[in-house]
This record gives sequence, C-alpha cells and structure tokens, in this order.
Amino acid sequence: MEKFFYKLKNPITSHPELLEYAKTRHPMYWVRLFSFLVTKVPEELYAKDPFVSTILERFSGKAVILKMPARCMYNFHVDTERSVSINMLLNNFDNSHSFYKVPMTHSGVIDPNLDHVISVDYAPGVAVALNTGEEHAVINHGAERLVFAISIDKPVEYSDVVLFLKENNF
Repeated sequence: MEKFFYKLKNPITSHPELLEYAKTRHPMYWVRLFSFLVTKVPEELYAKDPFVSTILERFSGKAVILKMPARCMYNFHVDTERSVSINMLLNNFDNSHSFYKVPMTHSGVIDPNLDHVISVDYAPGVAVALNTGEEHAVINHGAERLVFAISIDKPVEYSDVVLFLKENNF
C-alpha cells in the first residue's frame, strides 16, 4: 500500500485550530480549484508544528484547506500539477473516503469492468502522504468534508517525499 500512501507516525498538533479556521473562514476567501473550494492557511496556524514546518521548508509546498460539498464524489483521476499531497482529514471521518484504483486481472488479463480499491485510512490529527500520480478518487456521503493539505508540486517525486519522511522518523 505504500505505493499509494504513507501514513505519518505522529499527529499534527494544530488539528483543532485548523478545523476551527476552516469552519469560520469567510466564503469570499475560498476559490474553486477543480471540484474543490480551496483557501490558504496562514503560517501562524501551523508554524509551531515541527512536521509541517519541516516539510514546507524542505519541499517548498503550499498549505491549504480543501472543502468538498456534502454527498458527492470526485471521480478517479491523476493530478497533473502535483506529485504528492500530504493530507489530514479534519472532519467527517465516518462518511468520506479516499481510495486508489488497482486493475483486477483474471488469468493475467485486465478486467475492464472491475477494479480493486485500496482505501486510505484517515485518523484524527494524523496526516497521510498521498501519491497523486496514481489514480485516486474521493467519495463524501456525509456533511461537508474539510482537509488540510500540503501540496508538493512536480518535479518532486512521491518516493523522494516518503524516503524523507522515513529518514526523519515522521
């Protein structure tokens, strides 16, 4: 499963503040990006967290919050501009799921009508590095979904980020 995602060992300490910020952020500060609404996160909300500060310094990422409407699905896709997103689900743990598509085969032949799925297991306060170069989707069959995301643009590779996380015991 590490091909698709890597779950960090330690929680991000600013989880409650990030959730409150997302819930109270004025609508005029959200912009549409693909099928999500996105807002930047001020540095003071995550600056004290050693992981977030280190990863943003090392990979020049962007810290944002993604908002997904209730009861919708963002279909399978591969991200074109970023290779890695380090995501921490802020709410809606029981009713939203991210997953990856893995082709199913029968006797070595890919079945075009059936795929396996591998689900990303989110936990409160725990971030997950996602390989956005692999086909993935999100389904949200609950309330509005809020995600803190550190977006790392290409040409950085997912494998390089995971190696860095392991070497630094994140």
